[in-house]
Amino acid sequence: TQVSENVVTGAGVGVLVADTASPAIAANTIESADIGIQVAGSSTAQVTDNTVAPSRIAMLVSGSATPDVRRNDLSATDVTIQVEQNAAPAVTDNDVAGEGAGIVVIGAAEPSIVGNRISSGAIGVQTSSTSRATVQDNTINDAAVGVLVNGESRPSIRGNRIDGADFGLQSADDAVIDVDGNSIVASGTAAISIAGATTGTVRANSIAGSPSLGIQVSGAAAVDLLGNTIADVARTAVSVIGTARGTLSGNEIDGGEIGIQVGEDAGPEVVGNTVTGTELYGIWFGGTAAGAARDNEVIENDGVGVGLVGAAAPIIDGNDLRANGIG
Repeated sequence: TQVSENVVTGAGVGVLVADTASPAIAANTIESADIGIQVAGSSTAQVTDNTVAPSRIAMLVSGSATPDVRRNDLSATDVTIQVEQNAAPAVTDNDVAGEGAGIVVIGAAEPSIVGNRISSGAIGVQTSSTSRATVQDNTINDAAVGVLVNGESRPSIRGNRIDGADFGLQSADDAVIDVDGNSIVASGTAAISIAGATTGTVRANSIAGSPSLGIQVSGAAAVDLLGNTIADVARTAVSVIGTARGTLSGNEIDGGEIGIQVGEDAGPEVVGNTVTGTELYGIWFGGTAAGAARDNEVIENDGVGVGLVGAAAPIIDGNDLRANGIG
């Protein structure tokens, strides 16, 4: 069965596919619907080359549906693509735009979101509830939050380029994150902000051009930061505060006011990082922070190589401190 080359205007639902129906939905134009295309039940529909002009939700995938959603041009006022319940669509090579959220994943959904071009005013991609999404090789531009992770979701976020967001990636609650090989450029507040009781790994990401923070870990988060490259962040490249824990290892940091900041009651292990070109501190411990700074290269910083203030009591051992203003 094929549903193709239709023009639908002003409907409650432009195209609805339910139960086991699995047509090819291709080259339709849908305008001003409440929901442009809805795929439910256990459908395996092929949804390709459609245009959905501003609708409240451009596409809704629910039930246990596993459609192939490819090469569509979708825009919406609230949510452009919503994936819920136990759905597991392949969402690939689409143009996704809208005023609200680009792609929202809730319930126990397990979509594959790969190679899309997402431009959204509020959120590029959001994963929440207990979902397990793969978010890979997408381009996300000019969202308030590029990728938002909350609830108990366990996304894999790899190889994306996030440009011009206020927060490139933001994680909270009890999420478990795998953030690997992304490029995050020109974030307004922070490239990566991790809070709540988030656990997981942030590895091999490239961060540049933030006027404020590169990576901030706060709350009770316990996240490992491994092999990231952070440059041209105006204030602090990495900030670990609250009661946050984790390991910071193999990161390369260049420039900014402070390379690695550990404050409040945080206690990370800061091991084997390279910090150069900062204005105030290469590595700074303050508050009642604990943890350790071991085997780091802190070189050619204008201010202090490793600084301790307040009641901070970390272990400082085996660091290479050269050509800094102090220490």
